[in-house]
This record gives sequence, C-alpha cells and structure tokens, in this order.
Amino acid sequence: MASSRTETESETDEAARLAALMAYGVLDTPPEAEFDDIVLLARTFCDTPMALVSLVGADRQWFKARAGIELTETPINQSVCAHAIREREILVIPDLTLDPRTRDNPLVTGQAHMRFYAGAVLRTPRGEAIGALCVIDTTPRPGGLTPEQTGSLLALGRQTMAMLQFRRALRSRDNAARLQLDRAQAVDSAQQAGGIGTFEIDVDSNSLRASPVFCRLFGLPPTPSMDAGVIEAIVIPEDRDKVSTLATRSSGTTVLETEYRIRRANDGELRWLSRRGEFERDAAGRPLLLRGVVHDITERKQVEMAQETLNSEISHRIKNTLAIVDAIALQTLRHAADQTAVQNFSRRLQALGRAHDILIGRSLAGADLQATVTAVTGVIADPGRFAMSGPVGESDPAVWHRQIAISLTTAYLSTRAFMAALRRGRGSIVYFGAAAVLPGGAVGEKSAYAAAKAGVLALMQAVSQEEQKNGVRANAIAPTMIRTALNESEMGANRNYVERESVADVVRWLCSDAARDVTGQTIRLGS
Repeated sequence: MASSRTETESETDEAARLAALMAYGVLDTPPEAEFDDIVLLARTFCDTPMALVSLVGADRQWFKARAGIELTETPINQSVCAHAIREREILVIPDLTLDPRTRDNPLVTGQAHMRFYAGAVLRTPRGEAIGALCVIDTTPRPGGLTPEQTGSLLALGRQTMAMLQFRRALRSRDNAARLQLDRAQAVDSAQQAGGIGTFEIDVDSNSLRASPVFCRLFGLPPTPSMDAGVIEAIVIPEDRDKVSTLATRSSGTTVLETEYRIRRANDGELRWLSRRGEFERDAAGRPLLLRGVVHDITERKQVEMAQETLNSEISHRIKNTLAIVDAIALQTLRHAADQTAVQNFSRRLQALGRAHDILIGRSLAGADLQATVTAVTGVIADPGRFAMSGPVGESDPAVWHRQIAISLTTAYLSTRAFMAALRRGRGSIVYFGAAAVLPGGAVGEKSAYAAAKAGVLALMQAVSQEEQKNGVRANAIAPTMIRTALNESEMGANRNYVERESVADVVRWLCSDAARDVTGQTIRLGS
C-alpha cells in the first residue's frame, strides 16, 4: 500500500509540474532577445561552448533560448535537464560518460559529444520545477564549476524565472483586457480602441486621405477623402497649437511628433491621441505630402495622471517625515556643543526634501535641470561648493550636451563623496550606460544619447581601474531601452524594452558576493 501511495503522489506531482509549465504559455513561442541574452551571459560566465534555457515537458524538452547548438528540442529520454529538475537548486555532472543516468544518452555517445553539464533549476514561486538554465561542454570538467561560476549560473537562473513570471503576468493582463473589451464592445469597437490610424495630407490641395481606423478614432464615418480642416476642428482649442495646419504644412514647420486631445465628433468624448508624421519633399525641399500615424493613448494618459497623483502623495508624506525628523533632531541636539554640525544636518534634510519635490512631485522630464542639480548636490555638499549659470533650453541640442557634462560631473563628484564608505565596506557601484533615448538631436555627428552612454561607461572604467586595489567594484548596465511611459510615448509600446524588474535583478547580482570578481564590465541587456 505504501508503494502504491508513493507512485500516486509522484504522478500527482508530475501532473502539477506539467500544468505549471503550460500555465506560462511559453512552449513553441518565437525567440525573445531577453532570454537569448541570458544564455549568452551564462555561456560567457561559465566558459562553455553551449548554453540553453530548457523547458521540460511530458515527452520532450524544448529550448526557449540556445547558444552553440542548433537543436530546438529533444525527446525526453535524451534530456539531462529532466534529471536536473529533480534537484533542489543545481545539478553538476563533471563527466557525462561516467554517470549512469547519462552515459548511454545519444547526445553523449553521438556527434554532439557532450561531456560536461551544469543546470540551474527553474522553479516557480509555488515550487514546481519546469526546466533548467544549463551550460554544456564537450570536454569533461572534473572540478565542475568554480564557486563564482556556480553563483552566476544560479543568479541567471533566477533572472530567467523572473522574466518568465513577468511574461506570464503580461499575458494574463492582456487576456483580461481582451475579455473586458469583448464584453463591453463589439469586435469593431475593440479594434478602434487599440488601433492605429494612418493618414496622408496633400499639402497643395489640403486634402486628407485616411484609413477607416483613423476616421473612427476621430469619431467620423469612414471617408476616402476629406478636407484636413475637418480634423483640425475636432482638436480641443487648448491643443490646436500642437497640430498641423495649412500654414505649417506649407512651410514644412509642422511638429512631427506630438500629443493632443480631441472631442470625438460622434459622441463628444475627450480622448488623447499621439501623432507621428513625416514630410515627402520634392528635389528643392518643398513639402508635398505629410504622412503619418495616429494612436489613441487615452488609457496611458490616465495611468500617468494616476501615477502623478500617487507621486505627489508620496512626496508629501516623505517631506512631512523629513520635517518631523528635522524638528526632533534640532530639539534633541539643541544643547550640543557643535551647533555647526547640527545645522549642516538640518540643511541636508531640507535638501532631501527639495530633491523629492523636484524628482517625485514633478515628472523628471519636466523638472528644471538647474533646480534639480542644486537640490541633489545639496544632499552631499555644503552650499557654495557648486556654481551653475546659463540658460537651459530643451529645444537647443547644444544645451543637451552641456546638460550631459553637468550630469557626468555630478555623478563623478557623488562617487567621490561616498568613496571612503565604499572602500571600508568593499562596496560596489553600478552605473547606467543608456537608460533611455535622450532628446536633443545630433550635434557634431554624435547624438546626445551616444555621448551620455560613452561618458558614463568611461567613468565606470576609470573608477574600476583606480579603486580595484581598494576592493571597490564598478560596473555598468547598458540596456538599449528601459520600459518607461516616456520611452513608450517617444518610440511606441511594442518595442523590445528591458523591464525595470529585470534591471533590478541584474543590479542585485552585480552588488552580491557572487559577483565579487566582476568589475570594469558592461552588462548589456536588450538589443
């Protein structure tokens, strides 16, 4: 009876494991850069020719990402990862030809010539093992992995599982949104809510040709052609300076990327639209056509406004807390001999409050640069230690280069301000090489984005070389794009963004003991 019960429990556990795997909806999906980056990092850290993200099904193992191997899946009887998922965290087999579980495996005895295997188990939050992040070598490794390599493989395995979790959450959210739309609207209305309309305006005739979705976004019946003034009249008066007009189209001065509000013609509902366009010009440069796309961004704007409200509340509470701490400190230390130190402490608390007011109370994109730098540097330095002057105009590309110089200088001074503590604690600094695409165009054939990235990476390398002898590490994360509301607004919602959670996990690993020997490196995320 005990044997029968054990077999039943094992079958139940396997059924639960397979159900957990299927719930992620990842099997047989196209390659994704985030997972491809993981196997490249694993192969590099562990110095192996092959690395895989393997998901173990009932009768096969399927590779979500692979490096150094052409196979996309194998039968379950050829899966070493099927053995790995029985382990708690990691399985290391120094020589596959000597292990009775693998010595007869066709991948070991055949042309693949696999000899060494190490796999970090991919385990769900509820404990089901659904696969492994593994590295494979064609020569045995009697010593297995080094402690640093083991730590790196486990960290990357956790990162893989975090990305699977996030992917599942997005899938669930999208499914829920689709169900809600299906209940509330017909299929055509759902397409309108998420559609992108296209348009083309003939500059000479002022005639606008638009797609059916474009017409529906503005609350108009589908019309092959109309006067462009019809659309301009639907834009609310406060935003009409943001849309193109006959005059700006004729002169070629239309703002090509903009956001504005309309009142739909059919129901008067207020909606936010994002419009992007480009001119087609003749050989002399005269505008002939304005082509572009329009996208409804009302839901995104509502989320942003809710976030701004939340930020304002958070800022208010933080400032109140700092004010209370300031008052308590001044009252407690009123008889202290060194009143200068007390006043410096109070002033820095006040500077923290001002920094929160600028960086949280308002959006970072709208914060004044000089006010931001003044407030933030007040936290780490006495007044008078910094001097700033000159205009700050976002529309001037040259100003963006000056802003980059100020940002890099501030980063350098901040690093030096905390260096003594970092040396004592053998700490780690993580710089961001390219957090977002910066506005400002190009100056001297080098964009502001590229200049910022190069400057931050140069600073990281310098600090790493200077401080390695003191046990201080300095690395950089260089994601192409982090998902933010600003980036989605500038470049669209469907780009290959790097999620904030993914970046946070990599930062934690870079600051951990497992990455003790990693310094002077640029960890690249995204494509």
